[in-house]
Amino acid sequence: MTLQLGRLTLDDQGIHQSALLGLFGRRFSLAWAELEAWSTHEERMVSPQHPEGQVLARLLRFEARGRVEQVRWGRGAAAFDAFVAELMRRLPERRRQAESVGYHVRDLR
Repeated sequence: MTLQLGRLTLDDQGIHQSALLGLFGRRFSLAWAELEAWSTHEERMVSPQHPEGQVLARLLRFEARGRVEQVRWGRGAAAFDAFVAELMRRLPERRRQAESVGYHVRDLR
């Protein structure tokens, strides 16, 4: 089974990210055996209008043999959730606790 999340691909060999237009951006390839841990995170903007926080982006973080790869996803939650569900199916024991990062906005009026 192959899943795509933007430039990120999950397949039977592992997780791979291609460069944008073949030239720009970080590219990597992690085999399943290399992957030591993975986690999800959210970037949230907290304001007086949204005290619980408004999700700006979701992040996938992969830790493998002395290196960390992080992928930011700012589009639809359904594709991100499907990708995470497949990671949970393949590597549930390597998942780390999810985190939420908040950015606070002051009311300047």
